[in-house]
Amino acid sequence: MSDTLGLQQFFAWFQRKISPQAFTRVALILSGVWFLGVYPVLNYFAPRFLPGSLRVFSCDFGQYYAGATVAKNGIWDALYPIVRPGVYDNPPVFRPVYKTFLFDERKIDGRMGFYPTIAEGVGGEFSPKLLAYCPELAGSFHFICPPPLPLLLWPLAYFDYDTLENHLWPILSMAALFGLSYFSSRIHRLLRGRASYTEGLIMAALVSFSLFGPLAVSNGNVTPILGCLVAFVAYGWMRGWQIGVGAAMIPLLLFKALGLNWCPLLLLRLIRWKTLLTMVFFTALLNGCLLFWVGTGVYRQYFLEILPKLTAPVGQGMVSEVFRLFGFFPSKVYFLLSLALCLLLYFGYWKGPRAKSNGERRAVIAATLAGAMAVFCLLNVSVQRAYFFVFLYFPFLGWMSWEARQAVGRWHRVIATGMMVFFVIIPFNWCIARALFYLCGPKSMEFYHGCISPLSVGVLLPLFFLVVAFRRLFFAPLVETPVACAEREGLSAPGECNGPLR
Repeated sequence: MSDTLGLQQFFAWFQRKISPQAFTRVALILSGVWFLGVYPVLNYFAPRFLPGSLRVFSCDFGQYYAGATVAKNGIWDALYPIVRPGVYDNPPVFRPVYKTFLFDERKIDGRMGFYPTIAEGVGGEFSPKLLAYCPELAGSFHFICPPPLPLLLWPLAYFDYDTLENHLWPILSMAALFGLSYFSSRIHRLLRGRASYTEGLIMAALVSFSLFGPLAVSNGNVTPILGCLVAFVAYGWMRGWQIGVGAAMIPLLLFKALGLNWCPLLLLRLIRWKTLLTMVFFTALLNGCLLFWVGTGVYRQYFLEILPKLTAPVGQGMVSEVFRLFGFFPSKVYFLLSLALCLLLYFGYWKGPRAKSNGERRAVIAATLAGAMAVFCLLNVSVQRAYFFVFLYFPFLGWMSWEARQAVGRWHRVIATGMMVFFVIIPFNWCIARALFYLCGPKSMEFYHGCISPLSVGVLLPLFFLVVAFRRLFFAPLVETPVACAEREGLSAPGECNGPLR
């Protein structure tokens, strides 16, 4: 009791001394100092002092530089990898970790999902013409994105490969993480209607997580940049920035087909014409330029030769882990399940008129976007561990924190506990594995790392966001936020409203 009273007194003193605006401002400055100042300096001059999660060992960056090199030098016939002879003509050599009735090796011959993906060196190899321009690409992942993307990557080719890979690209990725934390915190302010301490805590959470968590900075993936765009699109969608949202959707779709299941929302309820027209404009511009300069050959190669060889489950998502462990890959079931979940989200979004105020409608938007991203993370065939945090957890942490504050009783405890558990599960991962090693032997630790750990994040985290999203869309009581109350009472500022919560 005395400890609880002491904490209450401390928080009361803290609130008297430091306002939410001041706390958020300090957190923003500290976040900027780390992401935009300290990291670039350490990256250039003292990389040995960086934590292991931020030390560059790039293996993904080469694919983006390959696209940029092709665009700069006009060698479009060398854009995609050359299929290795014998890989896809012979029976696959795939075998699951655990042999069960779910895997029948007699039925896998010719099914592309059981062959190696052409993105890696097993299935394909770089064109000699491309390697002649950039020998450093040898050993990197191959470019497997849609043909127009190299036009966006073109500027990268004006820098040398080593400087980009080891310095400029990771610095750009860390700057994108700063933007991600900023937009996520602004989502919370938009829903809350005023500044709060939670905004600063969101930014501090990403700063601390960057020291140990999987954010795809060290391996040179584009994930942090796309995560910033995810947070920006969510915030811009809630604010009504239709042109900005449309422009940001283009790289999301071209790099990883992110936001593809958001597109139907543009046609529901109020049609977002400016967003649609912006996307149509940039799509026509990129593809028109490419068709004018190159023709249709690169498109035929992508759709007929490359895309069919990208169906193998890879990464650390549920689909790939179940496939790796048990050899079970019911692609049609996954597609139908993904479609059913998205249709439920669309229905909840369309049903959104029960939310009367701007604040409530914004909560519906955030819940639908977060739920659709959770479906992607749960059921996509290619999901890396960083996706769960960079595409889902942190971009929508502002919304989830607001949901925790609005909920009462059991739901409040569930949402608040879920946010904290998934935040600490990564740093304490090694503690659990080491305890298993000492208590049960090395095989138990291998089983934990190979099965329990990836499935706990790859399944439970997206399911957690899905459940909270469905609760907001179908079951949560209408909540009168300060913004909603100010709208109802005709007040000039949300802070002036003392109306009851519903």
